[in-house]
Formats: sequence, C-alpha cells, structure tokens
Amino acid sequence: MPTRLPPCPHCQDNLFVRVELVLSGRRVSSAYYCGRCNHEWRVETAPPARLDERRSADRRRRLRVEVKA
Repeated sequence: MPTRLPPCPHCQDNLFVRVELVLSGRRVSSAYYCGRCNHEWRVETAPPARLDERRSADRRRRLRVEVKA
C-alpha cells in the first residue's frame, strides 16, 4: 500500500482518501475512495500479497471426543 495517498481526480483533495477492498462475486480488488465527494477509482498497482493470510473453505476446528464406556 502506498504511504502517500493520491489526490481525488474529482475534487483534487487527498485529506479524506482511503483504500478500500471491492468485492464483486469471487473477485476482490482495491480501489481508492474519497470521503469528501464520494468518488471511487481503481488502484493501478496491486498491493503486495500477505503471507500470513489464510484463505480456505473450512475454518472450523475439529474436536476429537473419546467416550469411555
């Protein structure tokens, strides 16, 4: 993620600009959002992938219970 955010192309202010994740179906992309004028535009470069991020379908813990008769 860049340390300095670009100015909004609509109002030319960067005080309220933030990076957001945009979800569209299975696609996740990054976009800039200006909170001053509600303008949104795409991030040109992809953020670096996080190595500690875990994406799997099954995140439930499986417990083993032993029953003694």
